Amino acid sequence: MLRYPGLYGTYEFLAQMRCYDPTQYSVEWANVITAYLKKQLADIGLPSAPRPGLNIKSTFKGVLSDPETRDRWISRFQYCLSLLRSFYSEGLVDNRTFLAWLVLQMRFCNLAQASFVARLSDEYLAGIVVCRALAHPFVEGCLVKMMEIRSTSARPHLPHLEDMLRIFLQVRKTSVPVTRELTLGIKKTCLVMPDSFVSPHMWIVHEGLIRDVIIAQSCPASAQGGQQEVVQQFRNQLKDNIAEVARRNDAMLFRNLPPRVLARLSEAVVDVMVDISPSIPSRCLFTNIVSYQHLNSISLNTDFDTFTFFDSQLTDAQFASKVDRLLTWSVTPLQYGDHRPYAAVTLLPPQTPPAKCPTNSPAVHIHQARTDFLDDSFAPPVPVKDVALPRARNMDLRTVAKKPSRLNLAVGGLFRAMGGRRN
Repeated sequence: MLRYPGLYGTYEFLAQMRCYDPTQYSVEWANVITAYLKKQLADIGLPSAPRPGLNIKSTFKGVLSDPETRDRWISRFQYCLSLLRSFYSEGLVDNRTFLAWLVLQMRFCNLAQASFVARLSDEYLAGIVVCRALAHPFVEGCLVKMMEIRSTSARPHLPHLEDMLRIFLQVRKTSVPVTRELTLGIKKTCLVMPDSFVSPHMWIVHEGLIRDVIIAQSCPASAQGGQQEVVQQFRNQLKDNIAEVARRNDAMLFRNLPPRVLARLSEAVVDVMVDISPSIPSRCLFTNIVSYQHLNSISLNTDFDTFTFFDSQLTDAQFASKVDRLLTWSVTPLQYGDHRPYAAVTLLPPQTPPAKCPTNSPAVHIHQARTDFLDDSFAPPVPVKDVALPRARNMDLRTVAKKPSRLNLAVGGLFRAMGGRRN
């Protein structure tokens, strides 16, 4: 009689071993824990709103309304949370599975369950704010709950829940002990993960609430001395973060677009394209080119003494635009010809180092334009070295094109003329 249960248990154990995956143990156990928590939270319900024309057949009786059932439910919930803490710290519960479930609960739970979910989220907030995939829906869920609390008549009965939702958008770990009021003024997620606020849809819906929670906080009167300095430092960082978030969201929403400059494209085309003499017959338009006047017209027969690119009537902005266009044409892979760096060096007017020129000298403007082109705004400008550059007007394009050393010399001269350094 005893052999039958033993054989039956052995067969059942072997059947389970065939489909057992050790790598999924923590995921399966996380699903078990979250299912049990979800079942316990489902016991906390809210009375349905009365509808006209329907009689109320029975009064609502929740689990937490009766002292006996409330004590039993709280005891079971605390025991489950204590097991969860042990499993989470030992890695027996898959963190990603559990935190993803917790983030979704903040969005879809009712106001009665929100207090318990908020306490649970506060305990595991450190694992949420380090990942944007978790922090963004969590922040959105908190904003949705705050809007729901503000729009319901039960708001006077939920002051602590609204304060806790504000805490979730704050950072409480500072270098000095602070009071609860100071804690409410230091925003968590905005300091740790400001990218979680970058969302065009969320920004459209909750922009006013986000600014109210993040910015509209005055320094508490209880904060004194060093605490006020800490609060001010965090407040400045919050303002910078929310300004950057607003800029990125507005950019994705196509707000505050830069002004359109319609004449720039046509001007660039005129500078780069070939200018054909109007006296040439149309049948000879592509075969008999007599006169070239712009950049793509430069050839072996070009006389740089008579070739002009910079007009004397240009303003500072137009001159800088011309320099940028010339340097871009000389290095872009969309144009052809090894002569372009040499031509750019030749067309740039010879200038003395800016350090030796007056403030209003054209050398200062052209050096600034060259520096801007090299995108070297964050480094101090390198003065032009007194290097004897080759006389560009006396060099032959044939020698530059045939000898790579001469070409490298021309490129080096271009970068030295622009005040940069070649690696």
